[in-house]
Amino acid sequence: VKNGETLYDVLGIADDAGPAEIKHAYFAMARLFHPDRFHREDAASLRRIQVAFTEIAHAYETLKTDEGRKNYDFKMRKELEFREKRKAEGKIDALTPEDRQTGTGLESFEKGLEALGDEEYAAAAGHLSRAVHYSPQNALYHAFFGQALSQLEKQHHKAEAELQTAVRLDPSNPKVRMMLVEFFVEMKMAKRAEGELKRFLEIVPGNKEATKMLADIQRTAAVHP
Repeated sequence: VKNGETLYDVLGIADDAGPAEIKHAYFAMARLFHPDRFHREDAASLRRIQVAFTEIAHAYETLKTDEGRKNYDFKMRKELEFREKRKAEGKIDALTPEDRQTGTGLESFEKGLEALGDEEYAAAAGHLSRAVHYSPQNALYHAFFGQALSQLEKQHHKAEAELQTAVRLDPSNPKVRMMLVEFFVEMKMAKRAEGELKRFLEIVPGNKEATKMLADIQRTAAVHP
């Protein structure tokens, strides 16, 4: 993932892959790099896994629609033409403003994850706020920003708004939807947690953790209606 030059490289597919192959590659890579599988790793390793997972999600989000893929392919062709022209002229490539903006967003995200791992929630919120600013269409950036805000006083409403934005940006992403579930559970919003868990299970049928959480919530509701 780290060494992928294109979004196709990140997913491990050819640039002429069909929609079904793109979707299959995404889910395979997402399962392989899902942060929940590495919860016993040290903080530095976990951050690298989370960054890889974010890059995989970004690749799929861009390539999953015809319009997004067409725009990306067009930009790639133009970038390749530009690089070849610069190389022929003996010039060194320079980063575009868009490249710098994306890089700044990722750097802020990584710092935010590090601060979250250290339970420095105010600092994490600051870094993740910048990540969202530079990459407003990245669902995971919004989700982790919401997670950081949820640990701060008088920020729960904004935390929910960020998590809802993440779900709206990538409704089929089980990671961001589970983060919203966990927020509702933490806020003791059982009915809303139940609804999100049902939607989560539509995406990942039979998930043991979600099934157990749903059963626990429903059992508690039956005892204390």
